[in-house]
Amino acid sequence: MTKTNIFAGVLFLVAIGLGYHLFNNIIYSEIRMQREVKFAEGKIIERLKQIRDAEIAFESVNKKYSGDWDSLISFVKTGKIYTLEKTEEIIPQEYGEEVVKVHIDTLGEVTVLDSIFSKYPRFSPDSLPFVPYRPDGKKFDLFAGKVTNQSAMVSVFEVKEPNPSINPKRKEDAVIFAMKPLRVGSRTEATTNGNWE
Repeated sequence: MTKTNIFAGVLFLVAIGLGYHLFNNIIYSEIRMQREVKFAEGKIIERLKQIRDAEIAFESVNKKYSGDWDSLISFVKTGKIYTLEKTEEIIPQEYGEEVVKVHIDTLGEVTVLDSIFSKYPRFSPDSLPFVPYRPDGKKFDLFAGKVTNQSAMVSVFEVKEPNPSINPKRKEDAVIFAMKPLRVGSRTEATTNGNWE
């Protein structure tokens, strides 16, 4: 064996080691990080959907959204919503038109916890304010208020993740709305959509 062959063999082993190191430490770690971000953001989105459900139920009873975690949690734990039956009666008029009368009957009441949150396994109302996968116990930012929409005052709410640490690519000043911190609702529009939808 010549020195050239030995040198080429050593160089080949170094190249394989360097390639493995690059793949394992750079490429694979990036793939692993993206999976972790996707999983964690999925849990945050699920929590935002739970908060949205709670806010919609709160507004249906109180005619406004809750801007305070304690009242929202208390409502989820002890609040009740009514089950209604709506029927329509069509009454023909002499002049060919029809009048529609709507009858709404209250059938009973159910707790918010049983009616809305039974679809979430292991749901705890006390966990609503907290951003999942944040070791610092950070709470979502919660806002509720009223805005004018086509000359009528409407209730609005917004819940957003403060200072996203799970996905550092999410910034408040991002041009693309979907890349802003995860949020549901809006401070300026009557919507209950999330920016992931």
